[in-house]
Amino acid sequence: MAWNDDSWRDSYDDWKLASPDYEDEEPCDHEDHETDILDGRCRCYRCGHSWYATATDIDRELRFQSEFAEAMEREERRQWWSDLYYKMTPFLRPWRRWRARNQYDDEIPF
Repeated sequence: MAWNDDSWRDSYDDWKLASPDYEDEEPCDHEDHETDILDGRCRCYRCGHSWYATATDIDRELRFQSEFAEAMEREERRQWWSDLYYKMTPFLRPWRRWRARNQYDDEIPF
């Protein structure tokens, strides 16, 4: 084969750029889908199929959104206290040293 022979590219490009054949796959079960509360539609991430949401789908999504908001609020509160503690750490070091020195009495308790 000559150094400038590009005949192999045609078949490689056809193979690489060919659209995938999804007919061999199993049908989608729509387990991973998002529910849009505003327009009442569900959309599957995998196949793109869209359908109207039932009342249970909307209730499930509202419950998920409220639990997610509570969890995010809790994590933000933890992060706020962690950041505050981190900022206060240099000021707490002398107090910790003093507490460690004065924590134990010299008397033996027995």
